Amino acid sequence: MDDERLTDWQDRLAADPRLSATDGAIHPQGQQPVHTVYVGAHQFDDELVPRWGALARRAWRRYAEHPASSLDIFGLAPHPSDTDRPDTDLPDAGRPDTDQPDPGRPDTDLAARVHDAVTARLSREPIEDLRIDFEDGYGRRDDDEEDAHAVAAAEAIARAGCDGRRPSSVGLRIKALEPLTGDVGSTDTSLAARGLRTLHLVLTTLAEQAEQTDQHGAWPEHFVVTLPKVVSTVQVEILAEALTALETETGLPDGALKVELMIETTRSFVDHDGRFLLPRLSAAADGRCIGAHLGTFDLTASWGVAAPHQHLRHPACDAARTLMKLAWAQRGPWLCDGSTHVLPIEPHDIDAVDGILADARWIENERAVHSAWKLHARHVRLALEEGFPQGWDLHPHQLPARFAALAHFHLAPLAGVQRRLAALIAAGASGTATGGGAVQDDAATGQALLDLLRRGLDTGFVPLEEAFAAGLTVEDLATPSLPDILARRDD
Repeated sequence: MDDERLTDWQDRLAADPRLSATDGAIHPQGQQPVHTVYVGAHQFDDELVPRWGALARRAWRRYAEHPASSLDIFGLAPHPSDTDRPDTDLPDAGRPDTDQPDPGRPDTDLAARVHDAVTARLSREPIEDLRIDFEDGYGRRDDDEEDAHAVAAAEAIARAGCDGRRPSSVGLRIKALEPLTGDVGSTDTSLAARGLRTLHLVLTTLAEQAEQTDQHGAWPEHFVVTLPKVVSTVQVEILAEALTALETETGLPDGALKVELMIETTRSFVDHDGRFLLPRLSAAADGRCIGAHLGTFDLTASWGVAAPHQHLRHPACDAARTLMKLAWAQRGPWLCDGSTHVLPIEPHDIDAVDGILADARWIENERAVHSAWKLHARHVRLALEEGFPQGWDLHPHQLPARFAALAHFHLAPLAGVQRRLAALIAAGASGTATGGGAVQDDAATGQALLDLLRRGLDTGFVPLEEAFAAGLTVEDLATPSLPDILARRDD
């Protein structure tokens, strides 16, 4: 091989940003939330988090009282997923997984672990990420009313932070940056002007509250602005410029305010010239974009789907999730699935009646809640399987279903994950491993196993000691790369 030509090839490979460790994409810092709760600005106050937690715990105690039956209530498998046999067509004969329970026998230990994990999560952190909604969940109102709600929301955010009643991440969804006129008595001429006015009011009021109280907790540690109905890089650029100006005005550090994009129309994916738009949308945020959220119902409506058939698992949403993954998997913002619109709401107030009528209505309530829980848990489970670890919750009664699906997703395959990772670590960087099962794992699958375990630890549903059972150390858990872990073992 000619040395000069080989040097040229190596230089060209080294200069290609697509082949480098830093490819120019923005990778969010910190831990991705498991969900985002959306609440209309007119419904938000500083007691929202404890109120939602109390309502969720009441529904959990009332309709999932017995741990042994809790998995069936949510439509979750009553035994651990067999991670050593991902192909369900593999024969059972000669199966070496003797430590796995009989698939026909319910695993009461798993049910109890999931039940305990949900109970603990509802008490510790019922809401992880909150958006105060000034868009679809709020509607068009006159300027005075929205101004008042913006100021009230900021004051409530500050009070909740100072009192320790605010989620770790909070923000607001403003109105779309669209040049549309309104006729609701507004003095502004566009949705864009109204949305930016609300954003300015919330952030400047928060700054005033922080100065007046002289308490660090008044400012949220993470503040995110969600931009709906994004179809143009210009919309994103304008929001980024507005946030830069607001950081200067309020004394925040540069880049402190983050952006999420709502992907909820066919125009978000391909521009008028037929070019793929998603990567350019996130890049237009100038380093601020940390999330991309799927808007279920606007998307299906823009797809031409009839109203009775609009739901989170429609093929239009499947296609959108696939395109979002193609644009951003491993290289861009956190991806968040949309909402389940069938809510687990009790049709009857059983506390208002006595006797036989109360018993009959309690049964109807249980059926309604369980049916909605099962649907929501299925949506959460499928999203997790597709690599969307975050989704929307719209009602406090949805929280048990989300947390049950999350706990099951991480706890059910845990024994197999531990065994397979331990086998790969024992094999070292030299090759593959079977982990004592029927499937041979290579480095890519090993990385996926490590990612699953680390994500389970981050969510709080997998205890730290379970990672040690896989042969990992504290130093390993701080290392996201399995090849780096294996290389350290070989040194």
